[in-house]
Amino acid sequence: MIRYFKKNWHVFVLCFLITLIFSLPLFDSGIVKGHDLLFHLNRIQSLSEAISHGDFFPSIFHNQSYGFGYGTPLFYSNLFVYIPALLVNMGLTLTLSYKIFLFVCAMLTALSMYYCIYLIFENKKISYASVVLYMFSAFHITDVYVRSAIGEILAFIFVPLVFLSIYQMLVQKKDCWLLMGLSFTGLLLSHNISFLICCGVFAIFLIAMFKQVDKKTFKTVMYAIILSFLLSAFYLLPMLEQMRGGLYAVNGYFNKDSLLHSTLNIEQIFKINTTFGYLGHTYDLSQAATMNIGLILSIMTPLYLFCKKKTLFFTLNFVVCCLAIWMTTSYFPWDLFGILGFMQFSWRVLIVALPAAVIVVSYILNYFEDENKFKFIYWIVMFFSLSIGIYQLAPIYNEEKILKDKIVFSTSEYNHIGELSLGDYLPLNSNINYQEYGQYIETNNQLSNIENYNKSYNNMSFTISEAKENDFYTLPLIYYKGYIVEIQSNSENVITQTYPNEEGLVTFRIPNNRQEISIKISYKGTKIQKLSSILSVLSFIMIIVYFILRKGRKIK
Repeated sequence: MIRYFKKNWHVFVLCFLITLIFSLPLFDSGIVKGHDLLFHLNRIQSLSEAISHGDFFPSIFHNQSYGFGYGTPLFYSNLFVYIPALLVNMGLTLTLSYKIFLFVCAMLTALSMYYCIYLIFENKKISYASVVLYMFSAFHITDVYVRSAIGEILAFIFVPLVFLSIYQMLVQKKDCWLLMGLSFTGLLLSHNISFLICCGVFAIFLIAMFKQVDKKTFKTVMYAIILSFLLSAFYLLPMLEQMRGGLYAVNGYFNKDSLLHSTLNIEQIFKINTTFGYLGHTYDLSQAATMNIGLILSIMTPLYLFCKKKTLFFTLNFVVCCLAIWMTTSYFPWDLFGILGFMQFSWRVLIVALPAAVIVVSYILNYFEDENKFKFIYWIVMFFSLSIGIYQLAPIYNEEKILKDKIVFSTSEYNHIGELSLGDYLPLNSNINYQEYGQYIETNNQLSNIENYNKSYNNMSFTISEAKENDFYTLPLIYYKGYIVEIQSNSENVITQTYPNEEGLVTFRIPNNRQEISIKISYKGTKIQKLSSILSVLSFIMIIVYFILRKGRKIK
């Protein structure tokens, strides 16, 4: 690794400098209150608090929803959020930890795009240009500073590697199952929606380039799928288990109407000044957030049509870019594509339009490299991309900043965006105001005398004097599959399962008549959670062993 860094130090230095310019707003005091900022700060702090309680791999954030618990980790992978969470545990403030995390993400994004373009064109100059185009696109700037969309911020790192793996597999005919598997795994553990969009793009390439699909290609795809499944099983299988076991708000929020309402006007596609608004054609241009691939990319990408020599791979990138941009507008027939409602917002497809455009523009620059005017065109692209990018970063300094050392959950408003965002993972149709509900235990046993009630992190206990068979108790806990109730009476210990009541709260029944009963409730997880975690850990160990053995063979 040290030898590789010494050989390629200039790549790291230049990517670091580009990242430094992009990250200049992070060096200001506080941080801009982006759309999802407080939600993700809560994730970081909640994970940090879970670690401090010895719960290193939490499935529930027990401190959220006013102590009712919130199952974000079951639906939104925490893997990469461990970086800022551990920094908080080391004594750094919540805001500083978040800023360091953003800087690391930006640096990895720059390196990812550099190596994607370099391994395709083997041209360092064009690779550096691609980094500038990618990093300073309006979409990237808006996602980082306006939307604070951690999932997509992480996705920016892996999407170029997905495109690179497709190129290596279909064009270079390389055995790239490892790169492809790891790229899709990283994408899935970053942002579910971006992962699904990239799967769709991957299918487009396979169908359009079916003549290049041979036995070796088929094996590469199968190995990549198996690898990605095994490595992400610890997250994927428990998520599917929860989705199957109950209905949550996220199931009912989004449909084709949300896609239609989030489409952009043509003017928004070419907008360059950064504004801190929301996205959609219903917003005035001066109030809508800037969401496009960037002016330079928008101007240069169509020039591909004038290249006399074209290849299918780069033509498909051009098509994907144009199709995705079309899909962001109201001119796309979204009425016919309600099945894509999982995307929530139509402009999410820019996650593939942007790298596709960078690849196309890199092809154009590479195509004209032998021309006398290449240097002039190259530096014009670099200058204006950087200049417009800095211009778009400037308004961030004038925005009101917030400084958070810690989030106080008890002062959050009910279902407030600061804690739960839109409450995506709350039970569907639940009307409970968790702030006002309190620590109330509901039961049909009118003679039940609940005493010695105690609640701490992932533990609740109380005693009752007498209960009859099938008496039920509903607890002030949001139901997620994996809660266990331990009932102790007359030296007999019984473990009973829980189920959700109509409002989605944890409920259990007494198995038979009992007296002097002691009850303990905690989240223990499910068998699928435990087995899938073991599967992913063993798979990760096998990949490490594979790397060591492969390196050993190369040395010999």
